[in-house]
Amino acid sequence: MTNSAAGAEGGVGTWRSWLREGRQDVFVSEHGVYADKVHKYAPPPWRMFDALVHERDRWLRVQDREVDPGVIKAERPTLVVWGSLWPVSPGDTIDSGAAPQE
Repeated sequence: MTNSAAGAEGGVGTWRSWLREGRQDVFVSEHGVYADKVHKYAPPPWRMFDALVHERDRWLRVQDREVDPGVIKAERPTLVVWGSLWPVSPGDTIDSGAAPQE
């Protein structure tokens, strides 16, 4: 996931409180990777791909001040790139990759 919050004046905590207050004038100019995790899931990659691309409405619940991220790129079964969940940072992406477990 790419999230540009760390560039905000005052740091991420301040940025989050601004969003809770409903500020729409918050913007950041820096971009970087702010989360990079690896998880092991029981379903095969094609199943995870289908859930992320075709079945989001079954399990993804956007919160206040979030929007449906939309799928920007999909390469079955190994890659899904979503757009931003946050209108305040429309350039952010959420990248999900899948590989068979060894």
